[in-house]
Amino acid sequence: MSRNQFYPDKPVPPDKFVCRTSELSTIFDKINSRDHVAIYGSSGMGKTSLLRYIEDPKFWEERGLDFSEALIVYHNCEVSTIDNFWQEVLTKLRNKAEDDAYLQGKIDDVLNLETIEITDIRQVLKEIGKRDTFLLLLLDDYHVIFGTQQEYDYQKSREILNFLSELRNLAVHNTEGQYFSTIVTTFQRLHELGPEITRGGSPWYNHYAYLPLKPFSQDDIENHFFNPDSHFFISIPEDIPKEKVLEMTGGYPGLLQCTGDVFSKYDPVDVNTLNKKLKDYAD
Repeated sequence: MSRNQFYPDKPVPPDKFVCRTSELSTIFDKINSRDHVAIYGSSGMGKTSLLRYIEDPKFWEERGLDFSEALIVYHNCEVSTIDNFWQEVLTKLRNKAEDDAYLQGKIDDVLNLETIEITDIRQVLKEIGKRDTFLLLLLDDYHVIFGTQQEYDYQKSREILNFLSELRNLAVHNTEGQYFSTIVTTFQRLHELGPEITRGGSPWYNHYAYLPLKPFSQDDIENHFFNPDSHFFISIPEDIPKEKVLEMTGGYPGLLQCTGDVFSKYDPVDVNTLNKKLKDYAD
């Protein structure tokens, strides 16, 4: 068995996370100032791996900051709807506050309400702020909340816009906004998603800083995938040119992980076999 372990079908663990140095610096600056970031990129670009790394203490320790300052909630929007979004998030937040019975009680009070209003969330944030901490909300696959534009009718459009506008209001609020930061991931820029904004209305997305995730650079690939000393070293068969592997993967993190996995598990592997495996992964 190869000494290398690749992750073609799941996020890369935080202790194996590589690259994205510039993006991480930008994200941390935004978190530190309690701002909000919208990361966008196509499938296989490593968005979930990035969020999982941000959630890990190592991300904070490397920057000399106290991990305990943040109550971090990761939430994949594929498993929620607008109607149960805050119940899901608050339940996870309650688990994060396991050493604070009083805060858990305040969260329970909100969870027991028939309908959770944005003012209720503000009260929870106010309690968080009293502890000199803040809520860092990591929302993966944020675009799922929007559904597809083909599904929209007047009522659905109003529900989505109301939800998004309330989240924006929460983010920019003078008081509670100091204790709240969000990082969301989507497959395209936020203004390209969701229902049309009412004429003259304030865009719900204008408090986010856009951050694109692009394929790895040539230097990143050389250092982390073609370097024999790296964890993710891809051992390429002699009859397959390295340039061909670069062409086939395009620098996409997911395709590079898949390529390493194929070469470490199958022998022999020719170009046609690799191409089929990559197509199966992409589908």
